[in-house]
Amino acid sequence: MTIPDEVAVTPEVQRARSVLAELAETGHTVLSRERHLDVLLALDNLEAAAKGVWPPPDAARNITDVPGALAEAQDALAAVLADLSVHGVDPVRVALAREHVAAALTRTS
Repeated sequence: MTIPDEVAVTPEVQRARSVLAELAETGHTVLSRERHLDVLLALDNLEAAAKGVWPPPDAARNITDVPGALAEAQDALAAVLADLSVHGVDPVRVALAREHVAAALTRTS
């Protein structure tokens, strides 16, 4: 069995990962079931976009403004999609992650 190589993660990708990871972990207490599922799907797609293994996401930021955090993740993912050559990710997976974040933003609670 081979261990995949750890690859560099850009600040935009890391920002989206840290927001989504925190909401995935604690979201069941502050999000509706549907919104939490959107976050989980976004994180899953973003993690699958790596062409290797990324280091763990940043430490929790104690998110209190969920819509603001989701908008931050959406903006970070848009920046990734704007210049794929820098980020070295699977664009389809990043686009799917962004769509799930957008869906979470349109839902209430």
